[in-house]
Formats: sequence, C-alpha cells, structure tokens
Amino acid sequence: MNLLSLRWPLLFCLSLLLLTPAAAQATPPRQTETQPSSQIRRVKVNFFVLSLQDIDSERSTYRIDLYLDLYWDEPALHGRSLADVEESTLWNPQIYLPNARSSETLFTLYADSLEPNTNLRMTYRIVGIYDGNFDLRKFPFDSQELVVAIESEKYDNSTLVFEYLTNDAAQPDARLDSPLVRTVPLGVHVASSVQLNEWKLTGAQSTQALKMLEYDKSLWPSFQIGLAIERNSEAYLWKIFALTALLMALGWSVLWIDPQETRFRLLVLFTLLLATVVHDLATAALRPRVPYLTFADLYFLAAYALYGLLALFLWVAYFVNTLQHRVPSAQSTPLQHLTPSNLPQLSARVQRVGLIGYPLLLGVVNLLLFWYGLS
Repeated sequence: MNLLSLRWPLLFCLSLLLLTPAAAQATPPRQTETQPSSQIRRVKVNFFVLSLQDIDSERSTYRIDLYLDLYWDEPALHGRSLADVEESTLWNPQIYLPNARSSETLFTLYADSLEPNTNLRMTYRIVGIYDGNFDLRKFPFDSQELVVAIESEKYDNSTLVFEYLTNDAAQPDARLDSPLVRTVPLGVHVASSVQLNEWKLTGAQSTQALKMLEYDKSLWPSFQIGLAIERNSEAYLWKIFALTALLMALGWSVLWIDPQETRFRLLVLFTLLLATVVHDLATAALRPRVPYLTFADLYFLAAYALYGLLALFLWVAYFVNTLQHRVPSAQSTPLQHLTPSNLPQLSARVQRVGLIGYPLLLGVVNLLLFWYGLS
C-alpha cells in the first residue's frame, strides 16, 4: 500500500493526539455536585404539648410529653396516595433530640397531608426528659425557657430545612448569626389541661436556626420549641421575705432603747441576729442549692449586713457616751473640741442620726434589691 495514500488518516490521528492535552487543560475541574435549591426538602414542623411535669430547678431538667408533626412534599407520592406505596421506601428526615437526657418514642406513623405545598405527614409521640439552662440568680422572681431541640442525624443544611408550620409561602432560611424566631399561640400548641403548681406558662415560640459543628464547620438545620414559664413567687414572699423584712425592721427598735443601756441593746440585736439565722436555715430547703447567689441569698446577706452596721453604730454611740467620763477638761485631751458640756449634745445627735438613718437605709436596701429581682 502506498504511504502517500495514508497521509490524511495519519495527519488526522496526529492532530487528535496533539489537541487532546490542550482540550484537557481547557476543561474546568469537576465540581462536587450539590443539591439544587429547588430540591431541598423543606420540612414543616408542628407540635402539641400534652403534659409538662417534673420541672427541677436545681438540675435544670423537665419532662415533656408532646406530639410532633413533620410535613413535606414527597416525590414518591406525586399522583399517588399513601396506600399505593410501601412506607419503608419513603424518605425519613432522621430526627433526633440533642438536648434530651432520655426520650421514648411511643409511636410513629405516616398520613396524607392536607397542608399546602406538602403531601405527607409524619407524626411522632415523644416523652422525654430534657436538659435546660436555668438561671436562678433572681429566684424566686425568675423566668425560664423550656426548650425541645430538633435536628437531623443525617441531612445537613444543603439537603434539609426546618420551618414552622404556616399557611404562608416558603419562609426565608435562617442564617447562622440571626435565627428566625416566631411567637406561636399557646392555645394551639399546648393542651388546656397543662397545670403547673409552682410555675405559670406565659408563652411559646419556635426558632429556626443553623448549628455549626466545630470540628468540620458544617452547617446543620435546627428547630427549637420554646416554652416560657414564670415562677409563682407569692408563696415565697410570705414564707421567706416577709419574716426577714420584719426582723430587719425590728432592728430599728434597738435604737429606741436608752443609749445608756448598751448591754441590753446588744442583747436585743443578738436575739434578732439569731432569729434571722434560724429563719435562714429553716427556709434553706425552699431555695435552690446552686453554686452562685440567688436573690433570696442576697436578701439574707443584706439583713446580716444591716445588723453589722447596727452593731457598729451601737459601738460608736457607746464610745460617745463614755467620753464624758473620760474627758475632765478640754486641756487634758487631744480632742480639744470635745468638752463635758457639749458631749451630751453629741450623744443626742448620734442617737438622732441612728433613728432617722436606719429606716432610710432599710428602705433603700429593699428598694434596690427588689428592683434587681423584679427587673
């Protein structure tokens, strides 16, 4: 065969060999495939609290029994009903409760959804004991939030978005720095039979947020149910603070005793101090044992501080009263301005300062403490 007749096929093959590396370099590197935003599963969340029990202030735990409903658009049900497919083949958001100390799922079931933009509903009934983050510094005037957090074990933010159930259009996605918080009606989400002895339920909200994992910086969707509760403080006002305030007020009576009776004054003050200590110990069981000071602890400390100031004042009054026996003349003492003639006036002035100053100080201390506790 003539080689000239093969020159065109050879030139064609040579051209392909030369152009292939250049074409390979011009082709961009292969990108990791991501789920299109239109295919992200937007799971709507609804809930109904059946009972709320065992709120433990010291351990920051609580027990909640609730129904949890998840709604989404299931492609396998397009043009079909739930009875036409195997439930095992349906998609599952694989939820878990990250702040549950222990939980039990009593049942799980699928049903057709009547909510807009969804065709499948997944219902759980979950009984769990949850860990909270109680701040008891203002006990017994504190308010707390009971949170049930919901996350997915399998799907991150590129695949799954949690939303609060609403008839509105698709909600905007939460950002890491600004969760979407929505106030929800109690009557719709909490059973009217829920009664709390020491607390009262004041509100509920849903929070749509993102959670970043520290080790790989990945973002995961999070949905939180928050129940706001407020402690009933009336009983504590009478059991703890009323008697303590009375004992503090009785400290004023010490100043009405004859200044010459210093021993009797100190005896009455010591009796009030002892009564306050006994009352403190007797009511200790009513107060949470936490590693910081609560408002109740501060109130008792304020009472002890007032008794200390009162004892210091009694010592000053005693010193002034005894000076007149130690100062025979103005020339025999370095205190040139103190003479036997004006010492009685100084003693009366000290007595008047105590009678006026103690109730004013008592009022200011109570005003500041209760302003802090109720703010």
